[in-house]
Amino acid sequence: MQKKSVYIGNLLGGSTMVRESRIIAKLILDNASDEVWEQTLIRDNAFQKNTISTIKRNISTLKKRYSDLSPDFLQLLVEGNEELARQVAFYGILQSNLIFVEFIERVLVDAYLLKYRQLSRSVWRDFVAEQGIKDPIFDELKDSSKDKIREVLYRVLAEMGFIKDSKTLTLQKVLIRPELVQLLEKHEQYRLLKCMQVSLVT
Repeated sequence: MQKKSVYIGNLLGGSTMVRESRIIAKLILDNASDEVWEQTLIRDNAFQKNTISTIKRNISTLKKRYSDLSPDFLQLLVEGNEELARQVAFYGILQSNLIFVEFIERVLVDAYLLKYRQLSRSVWRDFVAEQGIKDPIFDELKDSSKDKIREVLYRVLAEMGFIKDSKTLTLQKVLIRPELVQLLEKHEQYRLLKCMQVSLVT
């Protein structure tokens, strides 16, 4: 059996996918039967995708992100506005993708502390080199897979507003919604809360 990196998780599966995430969260909250999942996602094509393979890939990715989340997080995801739902989706990504957490802790924290205007193009290359030492399985990934991880990671940061876009990598401040902050504190998710509030570090 091929070994899997404990760091990568499901990041290759896509970015925040807020609309699709809401649908998956609702099905989990409703404890929907396999038949309902099949009807909603495959036959009714709730994701509005062109191929069954894309639908199934999205389902697999989002199930991994949200199946272990407590119902109160899922409730925020389903009922919150676009901004709040996206922030909960970001939390789902962080709690299932350690590589993203470590990128924030080892790259973004310093960038914000030192008040950089933008991220250097070299930060990903340096991060990959360090990560390869910590995680031999990651080091063995094809360059194309590492590039895809970088692409998704930067897209998530852009969707969240931490960077203006994935081309300029211009840094911006992001305020995490107070109801999500309270929930993270309630569940003692202090490490991930600190990551989500990285743009406020002083």
